[in-house]
Amino acid sequence: MIRYRGVMIGTFLLVCGFLSADNSVEFVIQRNGWIEIGVFHESYELEFHVKVSAQTVEVKFPSAVSYIPMEYDSEEGHFDLDWIEENEFPTLSELFTAFGIENGECRLRIDKGLTTESIYRFSIDIDPISENAFPGFPAVTNPEEGQTVGSNVTFTWTNPDGYEDFVGPWTGVEQGDSYYDGGLFPAGTSEWSYGPLANGPALFEMGYGHIVDGIAEGMTWVSGKLIEWGLADHSPDGWLPGKPLTALFSDMDIHFQVQAAPKASISFGYFQTRTENSGDYDTYNVVVRVTIPNVHVVSVLLPSLPGIYQELDWISEDTYRIRFVYSSFVEMMTAIHSGTYRIHIYDQAFRESVYRFEVDSTPVQLDVFPDYVTDVQPPRNSLAEIPTTFSWSLSPGYAGTIGLVILKDAGFEMQMLPPNTTSAIVDAFEPAWNQLVLMTTKTASGVSGPMTWESGFEIDWDQTGSVPAGWPTDVPYTYLGSEWMGAYYAIEPGQCAFRLPGDLNEDCRVSLEDFVVMAEYWLMDCRGTSVSVDCWGFL
Repeated sequence: MIRYRGVMIGTFLLVCGFLSADNSVEFVIQRNGWIEIGVFHESYELEFHVKVSAQTVEVKFPSAVSYIPMEYDSEEGHFDLDWIEENEFPTLSELFTAFGIENGECRLRIDKGLTTESIYRFSIDIDPISENAFPGFPAVTNPEEGQTVGSNVTFTWTNPDGYEDFVGPWTGVEQGDSYYDGGLFPAGTSEWSYGPLANGPALFEMGYGHIVDGIAEGMTWVSGKLIEWGLADHSPDGWLPGKPLTALFSDMDIHFQVQAAPKASISFGYFQTRTENSGDYDTYNVVVRVTIPNVHVVSVLLPSLPGIYQELDWISEDTYRIRFVYSSFVEMMTAIHSGTYRIHIYDQAFRESVYRFEVDSTPVQLDVFPDYVTDVQPPRNSLAEIPTTFSWSLSPGYAGTIGLVILKDAGFEMQMLPPNTTSAIVDAFEPAWNQLVLMTTKTASGVSGPMTWESGFEIDWDQTGSVPAGWPTDVPYTYLGSEWMGAYYAIEPGQCAFRLPGDLNEDCRVSLEDFVVMAEYWLMDCRGTSVSVDCWGFL
């Protein structure tokens, strides 16, 4: 197949008839269109191909001073004029002048590595080739020039007037070193879907072809080894053997950016939290948690605070969270009531996206929360060596997972323990005050509606892997939780939990050993400049 400016057109020329020949010549002029800063531009280029087994091939057009060397394209299997940027010209006449193309005789010089070279001539008549003979350009409606789209793209366009008289359209996408061929589309078709594409710049190409009859005469032997010239690789029915295929093409380029919709998940949790301060007391919380890669800011809009977005805190790689704390269940349900919630996201390019979901809070009642864990050992406000084994009891019938969270100065750690777990070894405490949270949860089915795109770039809301089996992939995972919270002062093995005045040897007790240390340094004076040499050991 032939590729003109990166567009594979061999597929659609099959409909005109196809016969492969060992030796063929193709004389193609392509008109290229593109949009730059809102302005349409066009240029012309020559694609001249010779398919022949040879070491070198050169071509001389009628008014050219000398032969032009051609390069072998191993991918396409033919010799061609090396396409470089300088071979594009703003007008057709400038292209003809640059290559010496006019009415008259063209010559091919072919060296097969023998003692003699073969020379062939053919005559051309360029009078039928004018700007008006080229097919028109399509109007691409999606994507527009410079637009950013998701990885799965549906390309749409409007065919030009008179397209029924031409071959095409053909389509393709070029991205880096990769090319995706859409092939030939039936007349009237104006849509092609392709994906997924990689993130980054890409080029959508499409166009139409016009096979021009009568421009080139057949190949005539001049000297050297005789070559049998067959039909061109892509020739319509009735094309004469030995006659170069001549065609005009119009190719439209649309540059666009691919930004794959990031996969994201969201959870929406109602909590009751029990802690101790001269007796048990409860608080009520709502936690919104969003996991999404490569973003800059995530915030949430509550119906109780219209117009005020609450920014989520970044807590770990790709994860953002916010916790709303209330002193009573009624206060929580007044603030977090039924209505429309919005998630507002800025990515790293500061593009904005807004999604909404509907919340029905009526299933959330105080008596539907799971029971707290009980009988936690060691109890709250205890000393805890590192590591420490904790145990607890579960209410009859609770078969859910246990969330174990450690809150400390350096952040927090969380792990989900299997159902029916009643003990765990905690080795992540810091040698200071820490908080241990043991959490029971249950799914609150039906609390949240699906995520609905409102504006900005697209996001693939995918809850898979983080929610119970059967949960809808586009619905925020909503659950009820009961958090038992206890405080512990953690110590390393052998470390003193408290500093005792008089514990000079730091063995966590005051004894005669400390008196021996005091006696050894009795009346030693380490003040001033004339001090005992023994003082230097305490620097």
